[in-house]
Amino acid sequence: MRYEGKFLFAISLIGFLLSMRAATDDLRVIYASPYENIDVDTAFDMITNGTFPDLVVLDVRTKSKYDSGHNYAAVWIPVAELEERIGELAGHENDEIIVYCASGGRSVTASGILDSYNFTKVYNMLGGISAWQNAGYPVWIATVHNVNTTFNYDTIQAAIDAPKTLDGHTIFVEEGTYYENVVVDKSLTLAGENKSSTTVDGDNYGNVFHLFQVENVSISSFTIRNCGSTVVDNGILVSYSSNVTIFNNIITENNWNGIQLISSNNNNISHNSITDNYHRGIDLTASSYNTLSKNNLTNNADGIVVKFLCNNNTVSGNNASNNVDIGIAISFGNNTLLDNIVSSNGGFGVGLHGPGNLLRNNLMMNNTYSLWLYFEDLEDAFNDVDISNLVDGRPVYYWIDKHDDEVPPDAGYVALLNCSNIVVDNLSLEKNGQGILLANTNNSLITCNRLSENRHGIHLALSHNKTVSNNMIENSEDYGILLYLESSGNTIITNTISNNGIGINPNRSGNNTIFHNNFENNIQQVYSYASTNAWNNGFEGNYWSHYSDADSDYDGIGDSPRIIDGDNRDTHPLMGIFSSFNTSMEKAVDVISNSTIEDLEYFQEKNTIKIFVSNMTSDQTSGFCRVAIPHALMNVTNIEVIIDSGTTPLLYHNYRLHDNGTHRWIYFAYPHSTRKIIIVPESLSILVLPIFITSTLVASLLCKKKVHNKGKGGNFLQLFTIILISLAYLSQRNEDH
Repeated sequence: MRYEGKFLFAISLIGFLLSMRAATDDLRVIYASPYENIDVDTAFDMITNGTFPDLVVLDVRTKSKYDSGHNYAAVWIPVAELEERIGELAGHENDEIIVYCASGGRSVTASGILDSYNFTKVYNMLGGISAWQNAGYPVWIATVHNVNTTFNYDTIQAAIDAPKTLDGHTIFVEEGTYYENVVVDKSLTLAGENKSSTTVDGDNYGNVFHLFQVENVSISSFTIRNCGSTVVDNGILVSYSSNVTIFNNIITENNWNGIQLISSNNNNISHNSITDNYHRGIDLTASSYNTLSKNNLTNNADGIVVKFLCNNNTVSGNNASNNVDIGIAISFGNNTLLDNIVSSNGGFGVGLHGPGNLLRNNLMMNNTYSLWLYFEDLEDAFNDVDISNLVDGRPVYYWIDKHDDEVPPDAGYVALLNCSNIVVDNLSLEKNGQGILLANTNNSLITCNRLSENRHGIHLALSHNKTVSNNMIENSEDYGILLYLESSGNTIITNTISNNGIGINPNRSGNNTIFHNNFENNIQQVYSYASTNAWNNGFEGNYWSHYSDADSDYDGIGDSPRIIDGDNRDTHPLMGIFSSFNTSMEKAVDVISNSTIEDLEYFQEKNTIKIFVSNMTSDQTSGFCRVAIPHALMNVTNIEVIIDSGTTPLLYHNYRLHDNGTHRWIYFAYPHSTRKIIIVPESLSILVLPIFITSTLVASLLCKKKVHNKGKGGNFLQLFTIILISLAYLSQRNEDH
């Protein structure tokens, strides 16, 4: 009975004390069911089986004990500070919380405190970390450190989120691989121990780092990899932030962008190795006054892309090489490109789409297209690009408001804007977005250039009264010649346009004259949009390799028009390739032929033309030539054509096909092989003279008997003299021809 009274008294006392505490502290509610004790095996199973995704492991030991080894990702709050810091566990009132200490004493106290604050699923791990280790379960030593507070953490995110981590603090991360998607919302310095061995891996999900609405953040000396694969995923995403420094990192193997800036200004991205990212190395959207310098960008889809609403960015000293498509692309205005090396990219080396950009000392080498200027409005084409920029070792001539000049012969790229009376002659321009670009440039001559493997061979925009002649334009991806933005009054003649995507594209550009061009084996010979142009000079048009209609009147002109569209047709398509040969008299001989013209020679002393032809294809059985002969070269009144010294017959010859007072057009055909063709003005041809010799011999022999008695020696002497004269004449003709 005495013990019963003491027991009842104790119960009453405890109830009184608890009721007094509840009355004075309205934040605490007595929870009827106390915490539960569990052994270390049960704790390990709860931690590792994945059944409790919001599980919290709470280490209540001192800091030194926590730092010496702890359960992975344990939250550290020493028992002496638990009530003061109870707010750090807010939101976990109904989640499982495993509490442990060194051997089990302090965790009992801590579990009771959690019970008193209405945490409903509290588990006290019996035996503490000692029992955990004795059971063979692992412990971790914290590798993420707040240098300012000396607190240590298992994850970067835990270090950032810790209440004691404040703006201006430095988080140092030891070597190791951290599988995290880190959100930075404080002004911090995040520094890895070694960029090659301190790795933050996004595990193919989301952004590896996301800096949102922050300033004065630095990220350095990490390997950052394996972001997600959607268009919003990045190795590092900086959004609505400023004064961010991303320095000396390896940013690699991300499934979308390496780095992206969105609506973020005054940031610095430098000395990073940005490689093997699926989309872009660096992508800027609506971001200005940023500096991208001395980064190495290789094996990405694109190196650097500065997109819309981006201005006053500086891109300097970067190496953008071996990317799948673009090295550096600037798609807005007033940006600066300095001292970049852009090489061996599969698409454009440097692409410009926007006005007011400044380019200096950029080296573009071995790109599919080294320099590309894209514009829809003329104003977008005006940039400041000087000759310090080199394409495959040759200067860029990007002329604005130049007049009465000639482009130097060492050009690697030519763009003429607001120019007039410019000559572009005898250049070899290859592997650029445009071989030659003329925008609002008039009264100029583009002649005798070789333009190969450009995206556009010759690009004319808002340009008038130009002559484009005698150029070889081949292997352009898009267009051999593009007439764009109401380019009119231009003459396009005697060009060879071959193996391009589209041979020629008049686009909203009419009133141009296009004839004597050879359109050979282009995927599409011509595409005309909202344009009406003249496709012949009245009696001769262009050669179209896909044209297959007949020439029944044997004049070298097809019988039916070459239809381009409802508004455009070549009514005089050529049946063979057009060639023009200059002579010593500065007069050209024009030849249309389905044979290969190996050579054409003019002999001024004898007014003779010699042409060497061969089969164009191995199965070719016949050939023809339509020749325009200037009157100044020979007397065209009585022309003769001899093939192989007369041993090969002439077919369908017409020596009076056409005459305009300065030129005579003739036509002839022949069975095909390798042939030597001689055109002479004389009525007595090489074939006539042997006939004359033969007839003379016959007549002399018939008269021989009649004059026998009068002295046959004199007759034979006369006959011998005639033969010698004939042989001398033939010898002289053979020397001339």
